[in-house]
Amino acid sequence: PLKDYIESKVQVRYQIDTGEDVGLFSDIYDEDRMIMGYNEKYLMKIIVDTIVKPGGSLLNIGYGMGYFDTWSWKLGVNSHHIIECHPDVIKNIDEDGIGNLKSITIHKDIWQNVIPNMIDSEMTFDCVWFDTYTFTDECMEDEWYRFSEICQPLVSDGGKISFFTDFPHNDNVIPTLKNNLKNFKLTETIIPDTYEFLYWENK
Repeated sequence: PLKDYIESKVQVRYQIDTGEDVGLFSDIYDEDRMIMGYNEKYLMKIIVDTIVKPGGSLLNIGYGMGYFDTWSWKLGVNSHHIIECHPDVIKNIDEDGIGNLKSITIHKDIWQNVIPNMIDSEMTFDCVWFDTYTFTDECMEDEWYRFSEICQPLVSDGGKISFFTDFPHNDNVIPTLKNNLKNFKLTETIIPDTYEFLYWENK
């Protein structure tokens, strides 16, 4: 499925009358799959304000429409790494100009290739945000299991890690995250009214 996704066409769509973003879509399997929606824009701001440390370091896996990274840059992050594997999304990053900012480093690859090198280099971050898109429950469970199993060395002392969990099959993956990150302090909350937000602190 990851290979199929990378080979699919991904594009941002806009409202004709207002020019506002509608969402990021993939034509994988000849379907019309929304990867990210405009409705997530201000949710991402709340998440950034909760877990990103001003003046700190940040690792984001999955650029999407750039909301999380834009809010983080505006908040003021000294070191900001983004991992993104899809060529169309990478093109959007280049067009957005965010990759040209001095504090931001773009890793144009799948996280499975990048993360082990970061761990070997003993890189750590004050915030790690994991927001990739998978097209089946089985792929999601496998990907989240593997990432949550190896990611702990990336989180600095007092740092935070979180995952975008706004989907209907939370029950399949939340227990995995809780188990693999059991050495971290878990905070569970609801933002703004309906989104079940979880993040872990390295304490």
